[in-house]
Amino acid sequence: MTNSVISTVLDIEAEYGTVLKCPINDNRLVAIRKFLNDGNDPIEKRSPIGIDLKVAQKLLNSKLTKQEIADILEIKEYRLQTYINDGYLDDTIWHTFDDKRKKRRNSKYRMFKNGDYIGVGTIKELAELTHKTAQAIRYYNTERYKLRKHTDRFRLVKVE
Repeated sequence: MTNSVISTVLDIEAEYGTVLKCPINDNRLVAIRKFLNDGNDPIEKRSPIGIDLKVAQKLLNSKLTKQEIADILEIKEYRLQTYINDGYLDDTIWHTFDDKRKKRRNSKYRMFKNGDYIGVGTIKELAELTHKTAQAIRYYNTERYKLRKHTDRFRLVKVE
């Protein structure tokens, strides 16, 4: 087989000028990698981002949290989210398992401005009602906002 590896490399070099210019998925190159690595192609399971995408997607389709998935993949959670945002992974099935998040999204709040009642609704509905962003409405419910002094004080009270 060693002679056939050498002859295959020579064929590749004759065709491309050098092995470095040969496409990584060329069948001859794959055969050589498998021969040199006990039948396994080390590049086959690698992705351009450095994790096994099939395993990562299976983990995302499970009921694990993103932090647990990141720990299994030995990456940071923000990196996992970056891979999702860049389109390498899909977390639509993961969101169906995330009941806590669903409940938070559908929670209703009463909103007050300087003690006066403004309205009731979800964060999104209150944002539309007050012509503010949903992020601003969420901020009104944080401890940080409550500790600061404001000319107009907004309060959110969760409706059970």
